[in-house]
Amino acid sequence: MTSPRNKNLLMKIFILISILIVVLFFYLANSAFSSSPIISRSYVQPGEVKQAVSLYKKISNDISQSNENVEIFLSEDDLNAIFKTSSHVTPRLSFDYNMVKDVGLNVFASLDLSDYRSESYINVSCVISGSAPHKIDVCQMGDITVPGQMVYWLGYAALTVLFDDDVKSTYLQFLDGLTFIDGGVYTSATTTDGFKETSKTSLKNFYNTFKSFIPSDMEQMNAEVIRRYLTAITNQVSLSNDRKVDLVEVFNVVFQLASDRSQNGNPIDENSYALWSVSIAFANPRFSELIGFEPQEFEQAIDLSRQRILTLESRHDLALHFLYSAIIERVGSEAISNNIGELKELYDANEGGSGFDFSDLAADISGARFSSYISSSESHAYQAQRFLSTANSSGLFNLSVDNKTVLSKKENFTGNFMNEENERYIDEINGIKTKVAGLPLYMK
Repeated sequence: MTSPRNKNLLMKIFILISILIVVLFFYLANSAFSSSPIISRSYVQPGEVKQAVSLYKKISNDISQSNENVEIFLSEDDLNAIFKTSSHVTPRLSFDYNMVKDVGLNVFASLDLSDYRSESYINVSCVISGSAPHKIDVCQMGDITVPGQMVYWLGYAALTVLFDDDVKSTYLQFLDGLTFIDGGVYTSATTTDGFKETSKTSLKNFYNTFKSFIPSDMEQMNAEVIRRYLTAITNQVSLSNDRKVDLVEVFNVVFQLASDRSQNGNPIDENSYALWSVSIAFANPRFSELIGFEPQEFEQAIDLSRQRILTLESRHDLALHFLYSAIIERVGSEAISNNIGELKELYDANEGGSGFDFSDLAADISGARFSSYISSSESHAYQAQRFLSTANSSGLFNLSVDNKTVLSKKENFTGNFMNEENERYIDEINGIKTKVAGLPLYMK
């Protein structure tokens, strides 16, 4: 069994080697680039989102059982839902597949690099065959052919770095057990003790190690400073009889403290503390784990979340949408946060759901823009402090959408938006993003 210290070292070496390989491909292999994507991006439908989420929950539940033989069958409809939903989460990376009779599965991925190199894409395709050694027949990156054995070796190396031997063995069983039957994919494996939790812990450790190479909030946060912000909220935010407190009032307190502390500190860091403190206190205490702290370290936050209900435009759910999206932006990106918020609304658009609520989506997009802006530069950080320490309206940073004027019920949503190649729906989403970008906080 590899010791934690050695696994951490192996993980860092693997990351460095992976980065070097990517750089080498970028530098030497111009033939890997294409002028157009191999995949035509298509919008995911509400039913596909629900199907993908249901499949995730079922498989997650199955693999959580220790020492059980887990059988997984995915039909072509299942694969379509998974690939389209996954593509929607990642703004520049698209996935697709094609079942080939008597061969297996063609898997495609396309990475859009147009922002860095005009009209440039990296297209990858792999043939996964039931008869090929280790199931991976061959992969293609642009005009470069990569033997399946090499792809398998890289995957094996990644599993070795990420997981212990038992967990790695289970994943290899799933891969080696792939067969293509009845218009779908079947595989099975016997799970080990704590397979799911061990996998999650290993992936979390990998993510933390990867983030250690990149300057981020995770490296800058100090528990004592967070407690100072929580104390300020506790002492200065009034508690009404109905337990409700407005997000604007909380922002007044934390961004005034951020402004005061910035006189001898960094305004970007202080704004990060302000946002994390509010989110830990009122959205989810477990957000503290994302910056390396256990929730129990912030008892004030837990007390606040029990005593007070945070609202945005008098709605608790809007405040949660805003803060969750802000934190997703912190650990991902603004585009990823927007896409996850959109998927949540698409899920709700299904029969039995609460409906596609454009006011929820506006709060998601507003939260992601807010998080990106307040710490993007010193000038933006100072402007945020000036605005938010004296704000008397959420209209400075959140787009208000009257959901009574939009179609949110499933039959109306699918009938009026998810047709005509989704043009009306896309225009609606882009319109919200444009209006959010024009809110007073972001205007010079």
